[in-house]
Amino acid sequence: MIRRLEELAANAWPGLRSVQVDGWVMRFAEGYTRRANSVLPLFSGTSDLEARIDHCEALAHTRGVEPTFKLTSAAQPGNLDEALERRGYVREADTNVMVLENLQASEVKRVPGLRCRVDEHLSDPWFAFYTQSSALTERQSTAARAIMEHIVPACRYVLLEGEDGPAACALTVVEDGWTGVFDVVVRKDLRGRGLGCRIMESVLSEAVAAGAKRSYLQVFIGNTPAEELYRRLGYTVVYPYWYRILKAAP
Repeated sequence: MIRRLEELAANAWPGLRSVQVDGWVMRFAEGYTRRANSVLPLFSGTSDLEARIDHCEALAHTRGVEPTFKLTSAAQPGNLDEALERRGYVREADTNVMVLENLQASEVKRVPGLRCRVDEHLSDPWFAFYTQSSALTERQSTAARAIMEHIVPACRYVLLEGEDGPAACALTVVEDGWTGVFDVVVRKDLRGRGLGCRIMESVLSEAVAAGAKRSYLQVFIGNTPAEELYRRLGYTVVYPYWYRILKAAP
């Protein structure tokens, strides 16, 4: 399951450029997000491991980003994590992948004063709220828009909005009976009012309507409010992933 979910997640948040490196996929997206600017080591390959890492480092430096690998217990070859650690790669951003099996349509509880807007393609209101809430720079916003516009599987951009503007957003990407949930954001001044649950209910309802039967998402280990929310919705941890990053010398 790990490799399949990693493939789905890579399709749901694509890089803007990619290079095949003997069983690995190296992606670039102007440095925006680790996911879209890292090596995904899905297969063992046949070439020398150290030489392959050297090649990835050279490509990363050419694109002006830090060499980064996204790792799971299924990363190939099996000694890759240890090899990267020996070379000075730092471990960062430990994250759990959570799965909700047997996704079922359910009634979405409406929030008084808020309406739900759903778009199959990236809309300006959704993107404006997302970028403002995430405090993205102009360069990051440009890269984020390009990434979202390059997503191939079916998307649903869900936005809760009221008279005083948007309140929460989320993105779900549906492929092969799975739906990945990304970019769940609640406006800072409205947090603690149950809107995280409402936007999740809305986005999962849209995913079911689009043909999804199971769902996955990613949450930083230690993000207790998010972890508790997803567990209440029925998600369980399936596996962790982490990044190995070669930091530039100070």
